[in-house]
Amino acid sequence: MKRLVVISLMLVLPWLAYAQCSNFTITVGGGSFDSEISWYIQNGSGTTVASGGAPGVWVYCLNPDCFTIVMNDSFGDGWNGASMVITDSGGAVVWSGSGTGSSSSATAALNGGSCGGGPCSFTQYTLSVGGGSFDSEVSWVISGDAGTVLSGFAPTYTTLCAEDGCYTVDMFDSFGDGWNGAQWVISDMGGNVIGSGSLGAGSSGQAFIQLGNASCDFPEPVTASDCHDAINVCTNIDFYIDPNGYGDVYEIPAPGSTSNPSYDGFTNFNPWGTTNTGCLLSQELNSTWMLVNISQGGWLEFTFGGLGTQSGYYDWAMWTFDENTCNNILNDLQAPVRCNWNGVSTGGTGLAGTIPAGGNASNYEPPLWTLTGDQYLICFSNWSSVSTNVPLEFGGTAIVSCEPIMLPVEVVEFQAQCAGSMIAVEWATLSEQDNAYFVVQRSSDSQVWNDVAYAEGAGDSFEVKRYAFADKMVPRTVLYYRLKQVDFDGNIRFTEPVSVNCALDPEILIMPNPVDGGEAVFVKLINPWNGMTCTLVNMQGLEIVLDVNEEIDTRSLDSGVYLIRLMDSNGEGLACEKLVVR
Repeated sequence: MKRLVVISLMLVLPWLAYAQCSNFTITVGGGSFDSEISWYIQNGSGTTVASGGAPGVWVYCLNPDCFTIVMNDSFGDGWNGASMVITDSGGAVVWSGSGTGSSSSATAALNGGSCGGGPCSFTQYTLSVGGGSFDSEVSWVISGDAGTVLSGFAPTYTTLCAEDGCYTVDMFDSFGDGWNGAQWVISDMGGNVIGSGSLGAGSSGQAFIQLGNASCDFPEPVTASDCHDAINVCTNIDFYIDPNGYGDVYEIPAPGSTSNPSYDGFTNFNPWGTTNTGCLLSQELNSTWMLVNISQGGWLEFTFGGLGTQSGYYDWAMWTFDENTCNNILNDLQAPVRCNWNGVSTGGTGLAGTIPAGGNASNYEPPLWTLTGDQYLICFSNWSSVSTNVPLEFGGTAIVSCEPIMLPVEVVEFQAQCAGSMIAVEWATLSEQDNAYFVVQRSSDSQVWNDVAYAEGAGDSFEVKRYAFADKMVPRTVLYYRLKQVDFDGNIRFTEPVSVNCALDPEILIMPNPVDGGEAVFVKLINPWNGMTCTLVNMQGLEIVLDVNEEIDTRSLDSGVYLIRLMDSNGEGLACEKLVVR
């Protein structure tokens, strides 16, 4: 059996043998296929000053300079766990790294040298990146006001020459599952840690660090909040998240509840028509509560983490808001109007009519129709426990603002119902200001609208006003109605559309039939119309008016045949069924 011999070699090249050079120990190896490894180091002039294979230990005396370290692998699959570690004469690690692929390289400023094009005229720090289970997936960029200062992969141990300032550390992972334990650490030359961080999940994330005596205005991490501490959102914002659990009160009920429903996308669908699997399935995790204020109604769209900025899973749920909402959610009494349990950790999430570029349909829900003055409460969950900046951007036709809202016309009770051969469209206003007129609009697809009626407004009014329109067009299909409200100055607003389906004829269901005298019989009306009446008629023509879905006590009825008839509001017959009492 051959014994592995580790060579300790002291080599002082003649052109380096002067007072400025210092000894550095280079240790290479420790992988499963060390025999595939070769490496060399060049100084700033491109001259090779050290080279070797693996395993082994070498000692070189090096001048202050920026050195290029080239790491080769003959098989082309990286160093398979092997590493290169460079230590100074005191045993302190000044650089470490590992080869990837068939050839990779890195730079190292040694012995007071600088990789910034000359001696460091600012402050020198040490930067280490790595220590995770999949360092080969890790890359990073450090940038300041002047742009990129340093970038690279992992593992890395190098010198950072930087002036006092505010810096951003962008972290990337090629597999998209975070850094798996790797960290970046910036220390001063005395070994004191200035800052550190990691990418908890996802393919990208950001961190911020202040070097020297700079004054930095970094976004503060949003600490886990409670519903009653929700932040008012008045426009597009960026907010910073970090792993912080939840606030003083754990407010989100269990999955499958009223306030936090679950959907399987096969037999149990969400009410807005997509097939995502639920809302906050991990309940309140690293929560950020926010209150969205609608200053002008319309279709609301928004995106959390769009344009490639999403880092990890951003789950969220959204409820209409009033003074009771927080308690309603806590007590499982109020269902969300939209929610999303992210399918992927990239591409953003939110409400969108058209999925944004790079987005995934599993992360998006359809737009929400909103009215002027509406407020919506959102609980945002940082499921992946990442530390990063999250852009929130609004779109659609709704306007989000906290400016004072003027409601010149407050429309309530807008509805459309089948009424025999007509459709009754009714609405009321609580107040009107400068209201010129209403136009009732009809559509068969909720996209193309036609004017079908006009109603003069009250101008200025501070009492309830009621309006009605009878549409005699009742096709066998679904119809949509909305109001167009016009001010004297020409401003126009629209109400949320309502739908009505008069395609189905009313039906009578009698159970049981025939029925023995003395027993109860139940009369159920299917697809009832507004204004419809139901009567029980005996053979002599005596009529008894019945309530919809009524139970009849047959003890008062003689044996025989009876008719149960339905009539519309105009007295026209709609349906008739026989009831036999034995």
